[in-house]
Amino acid sequence: MHELLDFLLKYLIPDQSYEIVILEDDMNSVIKIITTQANVAKIIGKGGRMIKALKTFVKAASHTNNVQYDLQIEETE
Repeated sequence: MHELLDFLLKYLIPDQSYEIVILEDDMNSVIKIITTQANVAKIIGKGGRMIKALKTFVKAASHTNNVQYDLQIEETE
């Protein structure tokens, strides 16, 4: 899952100033994308279209692993 998000995000954020953290439980996992405020806007996109697309990719990939993923974005200074 980390590789999939890294592949997609490197085209959105060319300077790769983000970090992907995965927190896992038994059947649930939280994926946090930690980045700056300017990059948060790029990840969300106009009207939230980009974040919805990323969540769709994550949801589709989670069906093969039988794990439910939740995607979150955190802003740093």
